[in-house]
Amino acid sequence: MNDPAQSSIREGDWVHVLTHQATGKVIEKSFLWGNSSFRVWLPSTDSIIRFSRFTLDPFMAKNSRLSLEICKSFVTAWKRSSSYW
Repeated sequence: MNDPAQSSIREGDWVHVLTHQATGKVIEKSFLWGNSSFRVWLPSTDSIIRFSRFTLDPFMAKNSRLSLEICKSFVTAWKRSSSYW
């Protein structure tokens, strides 16, 4: 079973997480017993969660709305982390 969309998602790619309605960055890809899973960093909550391929939608750089969401998420995460300093 070789899903072309599955092979298109790589470490470092931005994806839209359907179950969380959020944008995240893939930090690790695993393949075990015919199934792919991905560890994804969600900047909006500053958390890392494992997802299956079917809950992720590959990020399209041409989509400016998602680009704006990523920028807002980075600013939010940065503000949270800077409050500790």
